[in-house]
Amino acid sequence: MIRNSQRGGGALLALPSILLCASVTVFFLILPGFLSDIFTGSDDTTAQTGKAYYLILGVDDAAAGGADRTDMIGILGIHFETKKSIFISIPRDLMVSNVSAEQPPSATSTVSDLISQPLVKINGIYKKYGVEALQRTIESLFDLSIARYAVVDYEVFEFLGDLLGPVKVNIRTTLDYEDTQQNLKIHFEPGIQELNGKQLLLYIRYRNDPLGDLGRIQRQKEVLFSLLQSLKLKKETATINRVIQEVLGKIETNFDALDLLSLWGYAEALGEIAFLNFPYTINAKGDIEISSEKMKQVREEIILMEAVQEPYVPQLILINAWNDNAYQFSVVEYNQWTGQGIRPFIIEKRLVNEAVKKVAENRDLVCFLTRDTEKQKDISERYQRVYPARPYLAIYPDIGAAFSFQDYLSVVDTLMKAKAAFPFPADALIIKTHP
Repeated sequence: MIRNSQRGGGALLALPSILLCASVTVFFLILPGFLSDIFTGSDDTTAQTGKAYYLILGVDDAAAGGADRTDMIGILGIHFETKKSIFISIPRDLMVSNVSAEQPPSATSTVSDLISQPLVKINGIYKKYGVEALQRTIESLFDLSIARYAVVDYEVFEFLGDLLGPVKVNIRTTLDYEDTQQNLKIHFEPGIQELNGKQLLLYIRYRNDPLGDLGRIQRQKEVLFSLLQSLKLKKETATINRVIQEVLGKIETNFDALDLLSLWGYAEALGEIAFLNFPYTINAKGDIEISSEKMKQVREEIILMEAVQEPYVPQLILINAWNDNAYQFSVVEYNQWTGQGIRPFIIEKRLVNEAVKKVAENRDLVCFLTRDTEKQKDISERYQRVYPARPYLAIYPDIGAAFSFQDYLSVVDTLMKAKAAFPFPADALIIKTHP
């Protein structure tokens, strides 16, 4: 990919390698305050707040695909004074307001402006109008100013995986995918695996997920966290020099080498990166939309550079697996649950699924997706408050034999085919199998 630098970084890269190595060494010896000054002096908003936000796009097979397959859209935020940092992934299938080539989002656009317009997938804005239009859309969405952007060819993950890996990942189900157009074949067996560069690239490019874009975001988040942890441990000048030159060669950006050197020197002083969850809902058509009621909290988290802790409220999905009268099921169950001060998400259309039939035996199924035993206990107590004398079977799809992870995926697949919208992630599925 052709690199686009607005600050003359190409001149620095043209210097002999030994000079760049020496520059890196100097950066590690000088005061951290000077490193932050490089950024606070380059952007008015950063200078006033001591914070900077960066737009990171992951592009799949840019050379062959025309640099339009944006598989990852993320915001990295760094507070140079408190040493806090956050990262939030935006679903590429998120529906946002349509924009025209003549009137892309302006710097003064508001969320109300965005919501009031026809909706398109956010990935389409980048493909049709480019990175700057997408940047303005995201700035309006979160009400922030983005200092820099980087469009990263996914092949850089192969390089980083070999240099910083192997990367340990927990693969919970068999991953199989083949794309003859791209000559792409992916196969992974379940279990804890250590992936090298090429394997890592295949893992984050995997598409055939029942959860679609949302499942891919979880895998990318896992990989990014592991790579960042390894990156912070690297201090060898030659390694840093190699990474900077390799990364700049595979991205379109308005960063320059000085920016990357500064960020690298600052990385050691940063704490853990807080990975924030994007506030979304899934509508009746299966589209991913912004959750306006949760967006305020996420904006606050982005400003504070940390996740806001709230009282625990489990996300429960109540599924009808017996009643053909969807309306009756919805009304009765709503009254029973809200009568106990609990509000699950109700899927009223009847679920017909062989995996559920296999283990139901006139018992409801409480399928725990959370691994936290205290949360599992809380959910069980809530269930028993609503149904004091009703039997149920607790199932754990990631470890149980009676109801496997594949069975859980088949339930999700059945719901998706029936266009039954449901929130994700959830703590438990409560599947009602009899009157």
